[in-house]
Amino acid sequence: MKNTILFLDLDNTLFQTKRRNENGITNATKAINPENISYMTKAQESFLNLFLESKNAIVIPTTARDLRQYRNTLISQNEKINTAILYFSAVILENNEIDKIWQEKIQEQYSNLKISVEKVFEYVESIADKEIFKLYNVDSYYVALKNRNKNNPKCKEQNENLLKKLEKFINEQYYIAYEDNNISIVPTFLDKKFAVEYLIEKYKPALTIGAGDSISDISFLQSCNFMLIPQKSQINNKLIS
Repeated sequence: MKNTILFLDLDNTLFQTKRRNENGITNATKAINPENISYMTKAQESFLNLFLESKNAIVIPTTARDLRQYRNTLISQNEKINTAILYFSAVILENNEIDKIWQEKIQEQYSNLKISVEKVFEYVESIADKEIFKLYNVDSYYVALKNRNKNNPKCKEQNENLLKKLEKFINEQYYIAYEDNNISIVPTFLDKKFAVEYLIEKYKPALTIGAGDSISDISFLQSCNFMLIPQKSQINNKLIS
């Protein structure tokens, strides 16, 4: 095993859509709708290549993306990428196979949920305006919503009104991850930190580096020896506010 691991969040850390990244020039994802394609800036591409070209480092994508979304990223097709943390940590993929030991631990915790992901989805479906929000049961791992009006000035207000309703329902077994026009309702045991610590214990690298942009990434960043935060990020905005 190489002695350095970079645990790398993807969306808004390594790439963004043109709406959020006007300087992006390199395709980073595939999508039918051109508006959904994400791009890397020269700096982001150089950052990634710095680690991919290192003889002593490996890169482990650490993302909330589901399997299909992850496979739509170009980084997933890189021959040097053999491991990935998906679904906020519900799945660890190694050499295109699901880590069975980790999966057993996760499934046991799902069986102990008082309110299932399916029930959460039903509740969200009952209170969310379908004309405003797209709803997803993400392979029964968590629930996600996307505001259809991401370019509308009222988008933030609409999201915050829904969040107030969700907070009344969400119990101690779930948390809400919110960034931009995306809202996710996630079981508390799904935290990138736990999967990162599992792989650190498994591989025992000399050096670990975490790179992420959102508040929900902080816990996994703190599990690494060093943390890297993009200049334009939710974390950085909190630090300077």
